[in-house]
Amino acid sequence: MHAESRVITQYAAHDYTSKGTQLIFPDPKEMAILSVWMEMEAHQFDPLASKLCDGCVAHPHLDH
Repeated sequence: MHAESRVITQYAAHDYTSKGTQLIFPDPKEMAILSVWMEMEAHQFDPLASKLCDGCVAHPHLDH
């Protein structure tokens, strides 16, 4: 679900660039730096956060 959310938000940010608040950097170098951090978050933070959320939310409610 997180991957789909990222794709949808990236689509909206690019599609609505000229229709309101700019959500992406117009400078390719700045956008590349942001993209690196987005990838790092997706591969480093998200797997751990997903496990923690699963353990805190789903498992306490399961019958043992």
